[in-house]
Amino acid sequence: MAEPNRRQRRSMKHALDRAGYGVPVNGVSHQALTREAFDSLCQTLADNGNVLSDDHRAALYALCGLFTESAQGRRPGRWAFSLPTGMGKTSAVVAWCSALVKLGLDHVSVAVSASKIEALVELKLAMMARGVGEDRIGLLYVPNGNSYALPPTAANEDRQIMLVAHNRVRMAEGHDLFMSYRRKRRDLMIWDESLLASDAHGVSVRELNGAIGYLEGIWRGAEDDGTRLVAWLKSARDQIEGALSRSKGDEAVTLTLPELDDASLTALRAKLPRQTVLSPVADLLEFSREELRALPTGEHGAVWYQVAVPREIQNIIILDASYPIRRLVQADATIHDAEKYLDPIKRIGKRLSQLKSYDAVTLHQLFSGGGRETMQRDFSAMAERKAVREVVDVVKALPAEEAVLIFVFKDRHGEGINYRSAMLRGLSVAGVDTDAKVPAVVDGKPVWLPRINVATWGQETSLNRWAHCSNVILCGVLQRSSLDLAASFIGQSDNLREEVSTTTVKELARSEVAHVVYQALSRGSCRVMDNGQARPMKGWIIHRDSGIQPLLASVMPGVRWAPWEARHLLDAEGRQPGITASTTAKIVEHLKGLPPSIKRVSTRQLKDAAGLREVPPRTFTDAVRLVPDHVPWLLVGRSLERAFEEEPQT
Repeated sequence: MAEPNRRQRRSMKHALDRAGYGVPVNGVSHQALTREAFDSLCQTLADNGNVLSDDHRAALYALCGLFTESAQGRRPGRWAFSLPTGMGKTSAVVAWCSALVKLGLDHVSVAVSASKIEALVELKLAMMARGVGEDRIGLLYVPNGNSYALPPTAANEDRQIMLVAHNRVRMAEGHDLFMSYRRKRRDLMIWDESLLASDAHGVSVRELNGAIGYLEGIWRGAEDDGTRLVAWLKSARDQIEGALSRSKGDEAVTLTLPELDDASLTALRAKLPRQTVLSPVADLLEFSREELRALPTGEHGAVWYQVAVPREIQNIIILDASYPIRRLVQADATIHDAEKYLDPIKRIGKRLSQLKSYDAVTLHQLFSGGGRETMQRDFSAMAERKAVREVVDVVKALPAEEAVLIFVFKDRHGEGINYRSAMLRGLSVAGVDTDAKVPAVVDGKPVWLPRINVATWGQETSLNRWAHCSNVILCGVLQRSSLDLAASFIGQSDNLREEVSTTTVKELARSEVAHVVYQALSRGSCRVMDNGQARPMKGWIIHRDSGIQPLLASVMPGVRWAPWEARHLLDAEGRQPGITASTTAKIVEHLKGLPPSIKRVSTRQLKDAAGLREVPPRTFTDAVRLVPDHVPWLLVGRSLERAFEEEPQT
């Protein structure tokens, strides 16, 4: 980026002065603080080998400026800043907080919240390396036997910078432990990743009946609190079913559960065994005195929510790369999209999600079931474990010098399956050295890191330890039930009577899957950017819905898709799974390769040209109908017509 000449610098200074950027507000000069943070940030990124484009620099300057304006009180409220992964959001937090200290702005305070304690520890270490005194940085967590590189701190009231986990912020009490500084509320909170401001819950009638049956089985013949609990649950179920029967169309029907006094509630909670099948019962007891809503959408049941991130915490900057595709987060009307309202971002001339190109990234999708229940059945079949064998085949075909990150489900109490151990065992039995190391560079220094890395869902955000992995494999994808999604949507809307249609729930389900896939893929080497380009990476996804592809493409511009042909996860007749979805994917790839001069193609020609002659007619017809969900081609009669010309990715 060429340095401006004297005339340009004078012109920019006058423009900033007219905007009041040089005038201190709340004792803070926007010009001084933002510039100090921005210059330091750019130097750090350059020292780590990054070459910044003009647009990238403009986005980072806008982010530092947003921090400053919020701390000044000039930009109140909650703001989502959707800079893609690996573009320096975390480094910007470190640079801006360090600039506060360097400029002696002791009266300005900030809290930073992330999902993982490890990420908070890394933030503190990075700030200390930049000259911020350890006594200025608070770190709040309960050890619970975990070993972290830094201990939690006490006397946080006088610490200018406070680091706290999302779960701690979401607790009902004790917010003064991290939001109070010198007896005043902190000026700013920076929230890493998506902000879901409510805790929402849903219990289906099916789950409730299962829990009742389980309790009747273990307490048969008992005459104590167990019998009372079963009776109360049956009464609660009847109330829910009655409200469901009154739910018609879009009308919202609410209810309250049978009343329990304090002593009974305490006794029933104490009596309840700790089993996964009984978690709906624990939820009902927890919220037994709240107003619930009967919801017939998807799984029939009852939902409720409570605000988890206090409304009085107003000035929050949300660093969320998934914001453009995560409809659930967008349902919160209190969150402002920085791209829509901030002039510095508008002047860039393109969406933030388009600032990073994924031309060197190829994703493969195997169109088979990848939810927890499907993977639980597969991993339980020790003799086969077909999903593991598919992953093993991929890993064995990769060069030995390429590192791999594999995501599996987290162990669940009562399942008796250790997914991570099963995956490592499958690889080892197949001859893969699971202890091998590969050379890598971290912070400019050569190191040796594990070649085979197996993570569990829940680790797909915040952590950057796997950036050396040029291959990421998702052995199944974390998915949420329709009732859970509907409850979360209602909670995020902060309206128990919010309209929730079947279409809305389907869109939420797809966008949530796209979000977790995007975040998981972004743990690998594609998170690192070189002069606007994501580093090369290959990804493999086991998930049946091809509809996630256009969503992912919108935040991973330039990404290429390739088939992942199953060898083990075949259907009952030995055919490829998800034949309709895979056929759609092949049609889409063929259409993308056609020159702009071709505006129309008959489906008969398309079937031959795309190599799909062997696909059954009904399957091909169903696949063609799904094409408009992926590319701007419309089905007109027996032909596909180009709806409009796609703009080239920049």
